[in-house]
Amino acid sequence: MLNRMPTHSELRSVTGLSTVVQRTGGMKYWAARLGQSVNKPPGYSHGIRWSDEKIKHDLLKVIGLFQNRMPSCNELKKINRSDLASAIIRHSGFRYWARELGIDIKGSETHFASKWELNELKFYGELGYDVTRMSSGAPFDLIVNGYRVDVKAANEGVYRGGYAFAGMKRGIDCDFFDLLCIEDDAVKHRLILPAIEAEVVGVTITPRTLRGNTKYSKFINAVNLLTDDGNSYV
Repeated sequence: MLNRMPTHSELRSVTGLSTVVQRTGGMKYWAARLGQSVNKPPGYSHGIRWSDEKIKHDLLKVIGLFQNRMPSCNELKKINRSDLASAIIRHSGFRYWARELGIDIKGSETHFASKWELNELKFYGELGYDVTRMSSGAPFDLIVNGYRVDVKAANEGVYRGGYAFAGMKRGIDCDFFDLLCIEDDAVKHRLILPAIEAEVVGVTITPRTLRGNTKYSKFINAVNLLTDDGNSYV
């Protein structure tokens, strides 16, 4: 049992069924009728089955166009590789793959990430927390009171005024994510998200969350979770 709507490729394994579905309303129509999701199976993007090996293979084919550094999401879209950009986001993010291939990331993006890591180093230091910044090759950015913290910053996006964070790798490399919503070159919102609550590859912090209406809302400004007496929550 798939517990979801099959893909066209999967339907084609049943003779004639894909054609019948298309002629009688299409995939979305029948998914709605059956109460099923039309999401791709895990590992799919743009209809392609992406593995770590395929991402590495495709990246090695294109990095020569960018002086052998990691291209940005927008740069991949400009060369008609939105499929690869989406796969990278779904499989740990651009910084992770730059580390895996031993290549540099775009200077402006490196500066952006480094700037907000230093901002949080100062922020937690001023709170009196024991904080250390890790080297650039580490899978997380700070150790705060003994907890591994991965800092992620995002500018407000076009999607409903939300802030999109990628490369979370289902929270396996850290204890907490420090999600910074940036506006006018300043931290407008800070969410301290436990890794156990972030079994995803990416999350968008929407206005609903910031109004207190989603499961992530309780983590807004929850810096107390990084203290020994505050590391429990409901």
